[in-house]
Amino acid sequence: MRPGTHVWIVAAAVVLWSCGDGRLDADAAQAGKTGVSASTSSTGRFKRESFVLCPALEGHREELAAIVGFKPDSKRPLAVIRSECIVNSMRVGFARVTLVSAGMTLGMHVKGFDAAASPAPELGPEAMFVDGKLQPHVVFAMGPLVIDVDAENLQTPSRETMIRLATRVRDILAEANR
Repeated sequence: MRPGTHVWIVAAAVVLWSCGDGRLDADAAQAGKTGVSASTSSTGRFKRESFVLCPALEGHREELAAIVGFKPDSKRPLAVIRSECIVNSMRVGFARVTLVSAGMTLGMHVKGFDAAASPAPELGPEAMFVDGKLQPHVVFAMGPLVIDVDAENLQTPSRETMIRLATRVRDILAEANR
């Protein structure tokens, strides 16, 4: 093995590990069964390695696209990578849901934007709306995980549209990860 190759192998392993693929842990599932929101339950914790992202959103393309105001392109795949899902428009526009990199806190992620951020309490005490002039984001926590929802269309989606989109995404993901 050439010098430095092991660094790339370790980096690739970390990226693959951080992507996750599946479900919710038992505490969060129990929280969901008892009517307590798993994303806010003190016992409910989402686990990256078992978190279902793209498969959960697959059946909701039309609904998510309609919130943003476009018709989805059903011929393009939803999953780009396991930690990012994009509903593409047939013309211009998209709605993207990203499971933020492991170890990145909500605050750290929001600070990475070159745009004004304001609280989005509709999605939790730490949730933020980032006013990207063409591409706004809503960033919120699901247990220890950070979810970033952004969208773009011919008309820049409003704060209200983005909150509605992110709320629906959160609800879909919470249900899929019971």
